[in-house]
Amino acid sequence: MKAANEDEFTMVRKMVDRFSKKVNMLLHRFKKEDSTSLKLEEVFDNEMTLIIKSYKDEESNRLTSVQADKKNDDMRTSRKWLSKFHELTQERGVWSLSRQTDLHWKLDRRENYSRMRRKLTINYDYDAHREASAKRDKTPIEVSSNKSKIQRLKKANTDNGNNSTPLLNAVEPWTDGWGFSGSSLISESDSLASSSEDQEWNLIAGDKVVETIDISSDMKLFSTECEMIVLLSAIKGRIELTSTHLCFFVDRRNLLQELNNIEQGSIVVDSEILRDKKWPISDIREIHIRNYMLRRSALELFLTDQTNYFFNFSEPKDRLRLFNKITSLKPSSMKNQDTKSPKTIFQRSNLTERWRTHEISNFEYLMHLNSIAGRSFNDLTQYFVFPWILNDYESESLDLSDPSIYRDLTKPIGALNPDRLEQFVERYESFEDPSGRIKKFFYGTHYSSAATVSCYLIRLEPFTSVHISLQGGKFDHADRQFHSLQETWNSVLSASGDVRELIPEFFYHPEFLTNHNNFDLGVKQDGTRVDNVVLPKWAKTQEEFIRIHREALESDFVSENLHHWIDLIFGYKQTGEEAVNAYNVFYYLTYEGAINIDNVQDPIERKSIEQQIYHFGQTPTQLLTRPHPKRHLSKDFLKKDLLLSSDHEHQRFLIDLKCGRLHLADLPKPDNEMHSISDMQQVITIDENGIIGCHRVLRKSTAPEIPFTVEVDPSLKYKSKLDSPYYYDVVISPRCFACSKDGKVIISTGHWDDTMKVTLTETGRTIDSISGNDDVVTAIAISEDGRIIVTGNRSSNLLSWKVNLTSDNEFLNIEHTPLRSFYGHDDEITCIVVNAEHDILISGSRDGTCIVHSLQHANYIRTLRPLHDLDAIVEFVCISKDANIIVYTEVNEEYFLHTYSVNGKLLNFIKISDRLNHMISAPDKNIILTSNDKGQITVYFALSLEVSHEFSVPLIGRCIRLGGNNRQLWVAGDDGKLFILSHNAAHYDKLI
Repeated sequence: MKAANEDEFTMVRKMVDRFSKKVNMLLHRFKKEDSTSLKLEEVFDNEMTLIIKSYKDEESNRLTSVQADKKNDDMRTSRKWLSKFHELTQERGVWSLSRQTDLHWKLDRRENYSRMRRKLTINYDYDAHREASAKRDKTPIEVSSNKSKIQRLKKANTDNGNNSTPLLNAVEPWTDGWGFSGSSLISESDSLASSSEDQEWNLIAGDKVVETIDISSDMKLFSTECEMIVLLSAIKGRIELTSTHLCFFVDRRNLLQELNNIEQGSIVVDSEILRDKKWPISDIREIHIRNYMLRRSALELFLTDQTNYFFNFSEPKDRLRLFNKITSLKPSSMKNQDTKSPKTIFQRSNLTERWRTHEISNFEYLMHLNSIAGRSFNDLTQYFVFPWILNDYESESLDLSDPSIYRDLTKPIGALNPDRLEQFVERYESFEDPSGRIKKFFYGTHYSSAATVSCYLIRLEPFTSVHISLQGGKFDHADRQFHSLQETWNSVLSASGDVRELIPEFFYHPEFLTNHNNFDLGVKQDGTRVDNVVLPKWAKTQEEFIRIHREALESDFVSENLHHWIDLIFGYKQTGEEAVNAYNVFYYLTYEGAINIDNVQDPIERKSIEQQIYHFGQTPTQLLTRPHPKRHLSKDFLKKDLLLSSDHEHQRFLIDLKCGRLHLADLPKPDNEMHSISDMQQVITIDENGIIGCHRVLRKSTAPEIPFTVEVDPSLKYKSKLDSPYYYDVVISPRCFACSKDGKVIISTGHWDDTMKVTLTETGRTIDSISGNDDVVTAIAISEDGRIIVTGNRSSNLLSWKVNLTSDNEFLNIEHTPLRSFYGHDDEITCIVVNAEHDILISGSRDGTCIVHSLQHANYIRTLRPLHDLDAIVEFVCISKDANIIVYTEVNEEYFLHTYSVNGKLLNFIKISDRLNHMISAPDKNIILTSNDKGQITVYFALSLEVSHEFSVPLIGRCIRLGGNNRQLWVAGDDGKLFILSHNAAHYDKLI
């Protein structure tokens, strides 16, 4: 038993030992496997973490994109509603209660054909910048609803708790039992949603309200990341090219991050920055290669609507790829595309010869030079630069023929004062950079910089906002502001850091001299409040200063010396030994090619270099390496002008067409027309019977005393009348007809069926009848480019129509669906002016007013009331070369002429003794011509309304026209005769 127990115990021990060993083995193995498992688990966890993060980031990005799209859609919808709201509540709208007198204005970004930006547009996002004034004065900031644009934008992008729509926010403050109340069109919360009028300086603003940018149906040809440059802002996004459109999509997520951590250098000039942009390829007119921050990496696009956009690419090759892709599509409107250097482009042009022979003015030539040299209105660091011209800002009057009143154009600004120049020379000679990188220089500041531009234009938005941003959120001290022409000239002559030149606005834009927005610009140490710019004594008004200053620029003295200044800024004295000899060397980082910023690896150093370029200006691209030729004397090249020369130097011709009273005599002007009468030019006439005559003007070289003859249309007596009779009480006059630019068709109105008829001038056959007006058409006009027709009717409404042209700009047809509708008058439309160059439509009415609209978008701009509330009728309106609006009105057998600026300021008015039958403006001179019932043709200066010249003609002129580069005056008379006044060296009259 005992033995059995011992054996059992031994067996159990052995079993326990075996189990223990097995357990230990298993435990060891498990421990080993567990270690491996932990590693696998860790790898798995890491991978899962990355996957989860990726999914989270993707969803977060998608959510951000969806939210941004929704906000963009909300803003777009709000913008459309507010556009309609402004349309209905403007002073001529159906909901208007009174005239709007508290409107604020900003610069319209559209340019005219000479690249001048004359127009102002309503600023619905107005900011009085009281906070910036308070910070400057170090006074408590008033609590105001007028927050800065950045504050409002950041609030709109972070406040998700507000569920009310922008429209409700806009309308709610106005609503009462009757309709609207209040003094402001827009409250703080709705200021984001500006109307289509408020799209001019939007960062991504377009000229049309885009419902959605859908390019899925188009073939994508190119896509890359880029920046849109607007003044001093670089808006990141993506540019995409399809077969039909060019699109820019804003990087909203990046933009919102920048708004939440905004830097001093990041300027936001308007609140509509979350908007994508889309342009038809057919609207691209020109493409230019540009520099940005001294890098050859940018493109500037110019569109048919006179706007332009500036894009910068991180990879320079991307801009060339986009350039080539666009040009390969052969846009129908494209005129200019060249990847050659600016120097080559300039050498290939004939601009210098045209300037030397006085075909273009000094102003026009300087604008061309700036454009070719890469200067841009979109980039304030490369703004257009113009010279100081005068040195006399104290005299009571100026004699522009006196050379002593002019600045020395052979020297840069820094070298005009010999005493100050000595200091610059001393610094140049003593300067040594141990690293050898910084070259010697005379001037540490530049003649053109963003600060200079914003200082000059501080009274004009968006430059007010730019100035405040450059000054760290406040206005600069009043003593440093641009306050007086005399003080500024003294500063550039004597201050050690002031060598600035001028900008183009000093020669055409009087509004920038006026503080029309009533900004608080501060009080100087002597107690003077800074407000409007103090003018020289020789200029009583801003307009007079601009006129005299422009005349000085075009004077003989400047014409004979301007080439010296061109050598300094654009030419061979810009760099090298010639620049040193001319004391014309600036800090090295202002010159193209001074540094390859892409090779700077240190981010801190690169940022520092970029900030220097950003703030201290850039020198234009050099265009010439040899001396610029001198301009020829004006007396050798200026042709005598019919309208301003003495009466005895004119020949007179009278042609009897043997027809009824003439209502129209037009001289079509095709693009290829010569400046004088060509070998066979058309003259189109319409008489009281509706018969169209197509006559020919023939040059006659065999008889020098008779410069031309008129071949009367031989089929005149056999031609049929216009297809449709006139309405029974319509007064037939030139305002009832329009001639296509090529002279192939006449468009007539006043017909009984409310249509306009298109009739061939050669045969008199009507080829089209266009309806759409809801009443008899009483006036018609065609734009100077022949692409838009506007009709006005008895019901006070106007419609615009698109004219389709061939590739050779010949008339094709008129589309039967109107482009836009225009409203506001209270009575019959009497006259219309269509000016595509400035994007304005001016209409006159029997209600005694003129209304100015935007031609492209039918936006109401303003009402002109020449005789205020008297029972007057506006009979004629025209616009001069300098965009002054001249209005002729009649009331109680009294007759008046009024001149307004393009921005609505009354400049002059006169009462005249006789009723006018017709009034026109000269296309390339600031004059108007009128004809009256006494057979007199009077030439007025458009600005002053002073009489320049008067002519007596042997008939009662019903229609007057200019031809042959203003050297022929054509008058259509009551008795079916044409009278022609022609300039000629022979001093006698001739009848044929």
